[in-house]
Amino acid sequence: MAWALSGQAAPARVRPLTQQQLEQPDQVAAWLRQHAATVDRQRADEAALFGAAEARRGDLGSAVKGYGLSAVLYPSPAALNAYAGTLVRYLGQLRAHRKDRARHLDQDLASVEALYRAALASNTVLAALPPAERVATLANADCVAAYRHGRAAAGTCAPLRAYGLAAADRRR
Repeated sequence: MAWALSGQAAPARVRPLTQQQLEQPDQVAAWLRQHAATVDRQRADEAALFGAAEARRGDLGSAVKGYGLSAVLYPSPAALNAYAGTLVRYLGQLRAHRKDRARHLDQDLASVEALYRAALASNTVLAALPPAERVATLANADCVAAYRHGRAAAGTCAPLRAYGLAAADRRR
């Protein structure tokens, strides 16, 4: 609020990304190039802390909401990775409960892959991921893509296992 006392104009509010834009790596990178220096990260951090607390409690639905809000407010690689990882676990549990995994498989995995790719795009702007996390994020995106396109079984792919697929499961 120093701007109010100084007589300067209030800082412009940055319009957050939409959920759909989060799944478009080029839009995430472009948004960060334009807004990374001016965004209010406190709200994004608070949402991420909420998501983490809910994940620890086992409430994945609320955790997804917290991480998703954090990512639309400030799509850092960490926020996008947390969102993708929690979303895939949540969707896996939801689909198992509803017994409709086959019907939603492609859409669910496309969203998760896109979020991992968005995390990598975010990292090209922010350079925030340590090398090992960057490699892990790329591996997550690539193994989901390989499965989606019928090139590999679920194997040891962490996101696919979190979704509830067995190691030997193959895309049909």
